[in-house]
Amino acid sequence: MKNKIRKVGYGLENKKSYAEWWRDDMRMMYAVCTEFGIKYWAILQPNMYMEIIR
Repeated sequence: MKNKIRKVGYGLENKKSYAEWWRDDMRMMYAVCTEFGIKYWAILQPNMYMEIIR
């Protein structure tokens, strides 16, 4: 039975950088807010995906 499982899929593979993900997310949120007449302010903040620079 265990030999029948070959691979777990997590959707389509994507080679975007974290910066590109952030930019695309900001554009999408801005578009949604604009559609509903909501003012949108994007704020860049540190997160767990940023590498620690020493």
